[in-house]
Amino acid sequence: ALPILVTLSSSDTTELILPSSVTIPANETSAFASITAVDDHLLDATQHVIITATATGYDQPLSAIMDVADYETLSLNIATGIISEFAGIDATFASITRSNIDDLAQTLVVDASSNDTSEVQTPATVVFSEGSATVDLPLHAIDDKLLDGRETVIISVNAVGYAAPAHSAILVDDYETLTIAINSDSVIESGGSTAATAT
Repeated sequence: ALPILVTLSSSDTTELILPSSVTIPANETSAFASITAVDDHLLDATQHVIITATATGYDQPLSAIMDVADYETLSLNIATGIISEFAGIDATFASITRSNIDDLAQTLVVDASSNDTSEVQTPATVVFSEGSATVDLPLHAIDDKLLDGRETVIISVNAVGYAAPAHSAILVDDYETLTIAINSDSVIESGGSTAATAT
């Protein structure tokens, strides 16, 4: 038996790449060819790619369908790692980046959340504008009136079609104060222990 040259092709080389051919050695019945998945940076869901093999002397091409699952991601970077709970509205912001940089013509609604809304709150959603790969998410510090020290809060974002939610942590420092009130602004030095009271 002679070696057999098999020509290979992919119906969509933006998703899968094959070598142009593979040779089945003499006296063998098969050969291996590497298949390379291509990250196209498009939010295009699962794509169906037809792989075709042909060889001289064989009547019908051999075809197989391979599904290529999309894998686009969101990343989240908080500008300030530590904030005070007293910082209030727009205490800092988180920059969200989408990986599908070759597909920015569409707007994108992203869901946002905080795992502790008594410390940090976010808008429920934020929208990428057309042509933009990034968008800022404002983070609002909440004064919970509790003496609870430094707290860790996880901010999460997610959108339909993306591989998984993105998470990032922010530290929130407590901000509690004491006040004093004196019932008189002057006393007589002979007034003794009842001259005035402080609360």
